[in-house]
Amino acid sequence: MGFSFLPVMEYISRRAFVAAGLCPHMVTLSCNPGEGGRGAGTTIHYWAPPGEPLLLIHGFGPMATWQWRRQAGPFSRHFHFHVIVPDLLCFGGSSPCPSCPPPSESAQAAALAALLDALSGLDKTARVAVAGTSYGGFVAYALARAAGARRVGPVVISNSDLVKTADDDRTLLQRAGGSWRSRSTGGRSPGLRDRPDRPGDRSIAPTILVDR
Repeated sequence: MGFSFLPVMEYISRRAFVAAGLCPHMVTLSCNPGEGGRGAGTTIHYWAPPGEPLLLIHGFGPMATWQWRRQAGPFSRHFHFHVIVPDLLCFGGSSPCPSCPPPSESAQAAALAALLDALSGLDKTARVAVAGTSYGGFVAYALARAAGARRVGPVVISNSDLVKTADDDRTLLQRAGGSWRSRSTGGRSPGLRDRPDRPGDRSIAPTILVDR
């Protein structure tokens, strides 16, 4: 059998979370009928300690422990946040309803909203700060839209291309020596529907900071 570095990396990351005062938890939620799920419920694995709520949403590649291992300690110990670090559905220890289709960004956001409501010791009316990176930034934005400013904010989105425009794509293609054709997109990149036209779109949430 060959040696794998993955268990070592996970061990180091988990130790960083434990040292930060976080503990692993598991919550089982009912399936969302809107997603067509039936039968067994959705399971979300997350890490959290006591304190003011701060939800950290990881990106598409790494697990939550890998993504946030360097930030969990300072946020928890020094800034005294109740750091909530979930694995998104289909990542790490979290799993969607078996009969549900692959989760969309909106479905991921709905699962996180349900997780916040299910957390013991966390007021269901408490406002939760959110930080999302890469794919997690899209989920954070979807969560802010769905939950509203009274429940979610401020929101920090990093490296997510959330406000990427057709001009950005055109410049990238030109650098690569390609050509650009845009049809029926109104000058915007395909797939940008329901995303902000600019950082900090206040029609969605009072405080959204986007780091491109």
